[in-house]
Amino acid sequence: MEGNLLCNIKKCRKQLHTGRAWVTSCSHLFCNDDGEKLLVHEKKCPVCEHLLQEKLDIVCIDLNPSESYKSMVLCGQRPDVILDICSRAITFWHFQNQQESLYKEYVVKKSAEKFAKLQHAYNKMTSGFQVEMKTMCHEIRKLKSELTASKKQYDEVNAVLMDKNRELQKAKMSYSEAKRINMQRTHSDFSLFETKQPGESSRDFMHTKRKLSHQNTDDFMISCGSSPRSKTIPVDRSTIHGSLQGSPFQLRNLFAQPSPPQRDDGIPRKLF
Repeated sequence: MEGNLLCNIKKCRKQLHTGRAWVTSCSHLFCNDDGEKLLVHEKKCPVCEHLLQEKLDIVCIDLNPSESYKSMVLCGQRPDVILDICSRAITFWHFQNQQESLYKEYVVKKSAEKFAKLQHAYNKMTSGFQVEMKTMCHEIRKLKSELTASKKQYDEVNAVLMDKNRELQKAKMSYSEAKRINMQRTHSDFSLFETKQPGESSRDFMHTKRKLSHQNTDDFMISCGSSPRSKTIPVDRSTIHGSLQGSPFQLRNLFAQPSPPQRDDGIPRKLF
């Protein structure tokens, strides 16, 4: 209900409209619980710290007096006493309303100061976020440009890699084909020397086969772009194939080595 007084304890602030209340001579009002605490402890007003030593410095009142009490409380008093009592009661009421207004103004002022601090902090945080957002946008644009450049470079490197892979595949195919052809030629060359001719020594037979094998290997490495393993002078294949028209004995004589050089003691040197 409007017009009800409140307990003057800041932590309490209880509305006083029913039951009992305690009134002090320093014009302060407390609920029944806080008033009983004042009587148990030292008699001092918790609001203004006024000492309540007299008998009537603190009085318990009924907030809803009965009709008989209303009709008898001021009976027998002179009009000036009645008016004085009413004036003091109205002054007490007015003081309580004034204190309540001052308290509300104080609360509003504190709330306004708190709001101003929060507004300042909000503006500061907003400005900081805006600066950070601009910086992040600039970094995002920079990263996008770097990503575009990296993608372009990746595409170029990938294209070069694909070209190199195609060239490698072609080189492998060429190598395999050259190797196959050379192996076929080597097989056809050695097919004539599978058997040992009568009158031919085993050493001359193995020497002829080894020499022909080295010759074919060196020719194959030269065709693949590599250096031969030995410094043996390559034999012209046209000469070999031309000599195939003769007898196998004549073909062996083509690769016959001169007699090994002799030492001073007459023992021949080993060439292999």
